[in-house]
Amino acid sequence: PPESGGGGGSSRPPTLLDPLRTADPDEEARRFMLLASSTNVVVWPLYVAGTSSACREDARAYVAERLRAICAETGDRQADAVAGMVEE
Repeated sequence: PPESGGGGGSSRPPTLLDPLRTADPDEEARRFMLLASSTNVVVWPLYVAGTSSACREDARAYVAERLRAICAETGDRQADAVAGMVEE
């Protein structure tokens, strides 16, 4: 897939070596802390599924919806922030 010049490289698909999809070290640290600090154990697997290159657009929307539901039901604000990362 083509890469765009803006947004910290968020248009790049995640890889095993770069699962957070960013070239900016500060943004990478921010994203990692969002994922690592979540108290809900399903946030990371949903992030991985939603950012997979095999994930269809409808499945990506479902993952973001589930992450937002986790935030609404548990108060885990990191889940909402991760939903935004999935939608990028």
